[in-house]
Amino acid sequence: MSVGPQYYRLPNECTRATLRRALIEDLGLSSDGRETVKREYLDSFDWRIAGSGYLLEIETAADGVMLTRRPLSPGAASRPLSLVLPAAPRTADDIPAASLRTWLADRLDLRALTRVARLHSQVERFSLRDADGKQRVRVAIQRDHIVDHADRQHDLPRRLLIEPLRGYEADAQGLLASLRRQWKIKAFGTDPFHLAVAANGRVIGDYDQKVSFNLNPYQRTDATVREILRTLLITMERNEDGIVQQIDTEFLHDFRVAVRRSRSLVGQVKGVFAPAELARFKDDLGWLGQITGPGRDMDVYLLDFDKLGAGLPEAQRPHLAPLKAFLAAHHRIAYDELARDLRGKRYRQFRRDWHRYLGAPLPLVSNEPNAMRPIRHVANERIWRLYRLALAEGGAITPESPNDDLHELRKTCKKLRYLMEFFRSLYPPIKLDENVRALKKLQDFLGLFQDLEVQSAKLHEFERQMREAGELPPETESAIESLVAHMLDEQAGLRSGFEDLFQAFSDAGNQAHYQALFAPDGSVSTNQT
Repeated sequence: MSVGPQYYRLPNECTRATLRRALIEDLGLSSDGRETVKREYLDSFDWRIAGSGYLLEIETAADGVMLTRRPLSPGAASRPLSLVLPAAPRTADDIPAASLRTWLADRLDLRALTRVARLHSQVERFSLRDADGKQRVRVAIQRDHIVDHADRQHDLPRRLLIEPLRGYEADAQGLLASLRRQWKIKAFGTDPFHLAVAANGRVIGDYDQKVSFNLNPYQRTDATVREILRTLLITMERNEDGIVQQIDTEFLHDFRVAVRRSRSLVGQVKGVFAPAELARFKDDLGWLGQITGPGRDMDVYLLDFDKLGAGLPEAQRPHLAPLKAFLAAHHRIAYDELARDLRGKRYRQFRRDWHRYLGAPLPLVSNEPNAMRPIRHVANERIWRLYRLALAEGGAITPESPNDDLHELRKTCKKLRYLMEFFRSLYPPIKLDENVRALKKLQDFLGLFQDLEVQSAKLHEFERQMREAGELPPETESAIESLVAHMLDEQAGLRSGFEDLFQAFSDAGNQAHYQALFAPDGSVSTNQT
């Protein structure tokens, strides 16, 4: 037996009454009473706790809630860790215990905890004690009832819990051996947590913002593109409630990424759908990019506010407090407006019609030039074209070029990265990673360079709005001006680093990698190395 608690499945002939009698009369355990326990399981929307091999459960306690972290796998050696909190935590900051707070923060990052399942249990507890009354083994007979999202209960078979206390594992082993001489008792291989999650229509690991497709290189391009776009639409839908409820900032982030990827794919893989049919949807995707922008802007400024102030002398940082209050107020306004749009007619109609369009049967013969070609051919051409465009744009940039030229290169690199992510499974992963590394470094630089310019302009806009509203103290105005100057100085300092990064992206070796993978040669190869 492991050092942790272990659940066991009871055969039908082992009724609660007969098991209770055996525990008390034959094995000398004492009864500690019966109770109903209501548990809620917490995790991030993308399963960061379960993905780490643990689960978090809360039970109502006399002075708040009992939070327990325990291994997800039955019988794991790690012992449960419990503490009492005033209320169920949403983030790591709600945890007073430093070690658990750090553990949780490392896994959650920007995500919040939400309830992913509920379980109500009737539990009768017993104890094996020594002659001095010291508890050595905890035992429980448990009957669980899953509670789904509609508050319906689903009964599960009874379970037997045997939990040895530290140093008394042999007592627990002997107790289990005695019971097994009477009944066929087997260890539970599945935690009821999995069943409770399934009752709510979910499975651990069923959401991941990362794009991952297992594509057939010989499949028609129109079929492949529809498959990717449907997946992106589902990603958008799955994040809607989290945006409206403002659970955490990653819901809006993931929604916007799915919109941008959809727009990029529709715009880059040309000759697949009739332009007239796509025009309305391209307009709607552009509209979604616009209405989600203000909320995301406020998210970014508030999340990075402390870093923002780090660019100022320490004496000036407190003067940014009115700016933070302004951003918080506009954050609420932006999210309220976005929630109305996501519950509004235009978005509902877009979602319905986009589903219908992407799910419609493909024509046996298409007049669009790329629709019926194998996706590997089209992917090669589009990626190769974008790479050459990036080389041309970047190669034309000199120290005297306007910042807009770097911005155009950033957009081209982003489109290139999206295509390589969409079609990743068509290429040998090791070779593709070599291409992505240099691209990512260049992208990160261009993104930071552009962010500094956009954020400095936004700060001037916020400054104007605060002044017009009478909410701009002179000290705050001075602090904002200093912050803008610091950002522009930082951007100017970055500019000199472009040449080295672009050289790595455009050197002969990297170009050879791109040519070997993507240069069209009229053949369709598989993703084998």
